[in-house]
Amino acid sequence: MKRPPRDLHQTMFHPKKVFVIALQGASILLATFALLVITTKSGRSEAEIRSVAFTSLVLANLLLILVNLSWRKNILQILLSANRALVMVIVAAVACLSAILYIPFFSSLFHLAPLRLNDFFMISPIILVSILWFEGFKLLKKG
Repeated sequence: MKRPPRDLHQTMFHPKKVFVIALQGASILLATFALLVITTKSGRSEAEIRSVAFTSLVLANLLLILVNLSWRKNILQILLSANRALVMVIVAAVACLSAILYIPFFSSLFHLAPLRLNDFFMISPIILVSILWFEGFKLLKKG
């Protein structure tokens, strides 16, 4: 609310912003594909493979929300800001993901299987790398 309104003649989606957003989407796609290949080659069931893909997409989208909330602040500053709506969104998404994965009615409805702890250790670093490159981009843009 501290900035003046956007000039009416300025495009809403600047080509540079669209390019960065496309890169973010492509990096999530590649990360999810890599996780699918790893999980498939490890001989997991279809339901487990779907669970890994679904979880990676949910976590990646939560990270996208965090890194794109501000193109000036880093992710730690965003996390430490007192944003109750953000906390509620993250808690709700994690609760829904947990329900879908671990409550048999929902997991059968979505044809998913519960994930093991080591699955999260496999998913987390790959998804983090696929999104956190943007933090470096923000640092370069700032400096």
